[in-house]
Amino acid sequence: MAASRKPPERVVSTRSQLYGNALVKRWGIGWHRVSRIPRTELPYEEEQGQRAMRRSYALADIKAYESTRPALLETQLPRDPERNAKIRAMRLTTPRPSYAKIAKTFGVAPSLVYQILRDSGGDPAIETRRKEEAQFRLDQGRRQVEAARARLLAQLLREKRTVRTRAARKARRAKAVWERNLAHLHEFALHCNGILEALRACAAREGAVPPNGPEFEGKVGYTVRAVRHAFGSLNGAFQAAGLPTRPSGARRSPEATLRAIGRAARREAREAATLSSHAGEA
Repeated sequence: MAASRKPPERVVSTRSQLYGNALVKRWGIGWHRVSRIPRTELPYEEEQGQRAMRRSYALADIKAYESTRPALLETQLPRDPERNAKIRAMRLTTPRPSYAKIAKTFGVAPSLVYQILRDSGGDPAIETRRKEEAQFRLDQGRRQVEAARARLLAQLLREKRTVRTRAARKARRAKAVWERNLAHLHEFALHCNGILEALRACAAREGAVPPNGPEFEGKVGYTVRAVRHAFGSLNGAFQAAGLPTRPSGARRSPEATLRAIGRAARREAREAATLSSHAGEA
């Protein structure tokens, strides 16, 4: 079974065997280095823990492995509170140095730097980085809010300009329609004045306005239809011109007119028949 790269669970080691976390503390190296040691060089037993597989090493095998690699024990330097404080202070400097740079400065392994920071209260740069990231997110949120506010303000200004432009365009169109209607009204007023002047001149010249028909158009200069379109009726035009109006009978419907024509035609037919009968008797 392949070795797990996660550090084993922290369990209490017995005198005859040690677990992986005990080797990390014993040699002052990281678990990634301990887990890479092959079983042929350092025998171990694996058992299923609560969360992951854990390894146990026999103390005799550990001592035999250390006897062939004395450098392992040399890397575990004695505790030095002053050095640990300097490592923590260097980790807090800006720009923030890496574990490798700190290890090179103090002549230790990067895994030992990590272990010293972890055992002395944790990596101080993590909390600082978290604060910086929180502040960055806060500043980023503020910038996004300001950008959204600027976009909304620009959109509002565009909409205001659009509304004003539409209102101005609508006002211009209404003014153009009003001016056009006023011009048409002025032209119609001149046309009506021309009709009134023509009626007055015809009445002064002829003594009276001729009745409807071709004679009316010849002497007045306007058709009866044009006069009625301008004033609604001939009497309306005569009244506007100050001339006497003509009596008008009740208007008949087209059906009544047709019936009257039919009656007149039948009457003439009867009269013609009567005359022809009298002529035959004579």
